[in-house]
Amino acid sequence: MRSASHILGEMMKGMKRSLRYSLTSHLSPLTSLISLILLLSSCNMKKNTATNRLYNSLTARYNIYYNGSQAFIDGNLEKEKGNKDNFT
Repeated sequence: MRSASHILGEMMKGMKRSLRYSLTSHLSPLTSLISLILLLSSCNMKKNTATNRLYNSLTARYNIYYNGSQAFIDGNLEKEKGNKDNFT
């Protein structure tokens, strides 16, 4: 008679085998597609193409908004830390 741990071990081996098959069968085409997209659309500052200029201006624009938002949040937190209530 087999023990419960032996049965559980056999089940885990089967699950690992099926998971490995499903990942390798679907991961390879997906990885290839993502790699191809990244390779073709790489935005380098040295390349002066319309796509790169558009991408860089878009990221620079929203980077300003993000940095401003973070500075505003940090300023409010510092202001709240410095405020001490005196209820006496």
